Amino acid sequence: MIRKVVNSYDVHVHGQLIRMVQGNEVRCTAGDYDMEKLLLNEPRGSKYMNLLVYDIEKEKLHVTVKTHFQVHNCEILLKGLVNTLIERGGLPYRDTYEVIYDEENIILSRNHLNISDLSHVDGWKGAYAVDGRMIGLLETEVVLSIENISEIKRRLTAQNDWDYTVYLNGSSQVVIDGDGEMVAHPVHEVLSVLHEQNRWGSIRHFNGAKVDIDAFEREYGHPFHFISNSQFYIDDTDIYTEGFIIK
Repeated sequence: MIRKVVNSYDVHVHGQLIRMVQGNEVRCTAGDYDMEKLLLNEPRGSKYMNLLVYDIEKEKLHVTVKTHFQVHNCEILLKGLVNTLIERGGLPYRDTYEVIYDEENIILSRNHLNISDLSHVDGWKGAYAVDGRMIGLLETEVVLSIENISEIKRRLTAQNDWDYTVYLNGSSQVVIDGDGEMVAHPVHEVLSVLHEQNRWGSIRHFNGAKVDIDAFEREYGHPFHFISNSQFYIDDTDIYTEGFIIK
């Protein structure tokens, strides 16, 4: 028997997956099913999914972000939510939008939803601080291509106490976070460091995403791409109460 239908929609930015759902869709219980885990794990089971649960109260967006490991590019994710809500008629046109996330009030400009400023970088000799996170750069002879993924996972690991370990081979790069997980999309703090050190006009990530840098304005674009509307049916006959995940 179908207990509940949950509606959501998915977008991606530079390959980073974002699933968005209104809070009232996940608050009602349905037996032993954990709705947030189901939304994170279904239907593709990607461990890189980010689930944004939002409520709109008095023209403010209240947002929580759920993911399997750690949240990357938080402000970009929030911009994606605001951007798509405007496009879908969930938010009116205004100059700015207030988002409350992690007990912080964040003001987002409508004209800056597809663009982010590069952050200030401190540090030297391969170790850098950006927005309170430590990024380390290391050279490697390992071929950094998707065809070589098995060797990359076997030989490259997180180092020291860095939040992000970045391995470089020519113009190719691979990023590993503090949990030891390979990050499958560009990361804001890493982009800031790479541009600061190399002054690249564009940076291509391991997943093939190309990030174009405006060096004069010190900013880069990140257009959001709609993937799908989804309906999830919570059904007593489903043996997977928390869905599945492909690692």
